[in-house]
Amino acid sequence: MSKGKMIHSEAGKLGAIASRDTIIKNKNERIASYNKNPKLCGNCKCKLPYDKRYNKYCSHSCSAQNNNKNRNFNTKKKYFTECFYCGKILDKKGKYCNKYCEHKQKEAEIDRKIESGEFSGEHPSPTIRKYLRRHRERKCEGCGLKIWQGHEIPLQVHHIDGIAKNNLPDNLMLLCCNCHALTGNFGSKNKGNGRSYRYKIQ
Repeated sequence: MSKGKMIHSEAGKLGAIASRDTIIKNKNERIASYNKNPKLCGNCKCKLPYDKRYNKYCSHSCSAQNNNKNRNFNTKKKYFTECFYCGKILDKKGKYCNKYCEHKQKEAEIDRKIESGEFSGEHPSPTIRKYLRRHRERKCEGCGLKIWQGHEIPLQVHHIDGIAKNNLPDNLMLLCCNCHALTGNFGSKNKGNGRSYRYKIQ
């Protein structure tokens, strides 16, 4: 039995060796056949090794070089559009050439809405105050004072008819605090027309 097992074991080893030799021989034949007409790198045209025969390039470097051949990295993309405010041709993506033009365009749009009547004026807002300061001289419209003790005088928005919800430009004046306090509808003298929406119902 021992002898039989030994013979069987040796036969298996010999078969494995023969199989390995056949595999190596076949591979060498394929390599020899490939080397007669090898595949070339798509970029540098060097011969690709047998192990890389399915690749297009011999290395990542050659792949990158070939892909970048027709790309121009020095040319900026031009956006031939005009700035919405000043009309200057832009060389970048966007609506305005700078923050100044963007701010001025927004101011112009606000002016258009107020002057065309689109602005309801139901609630006081910084928008209408800024509009008044842009389009009226920065002085009290009551006493004409501009400067007080070397400083620009603070101006308040006065409602001519006393109705706080009427914030249309024709109903508003810029007054210093003294002139504002002397009007007929300032503070407690304007009961019934104040800003009732400021107070919560308990």
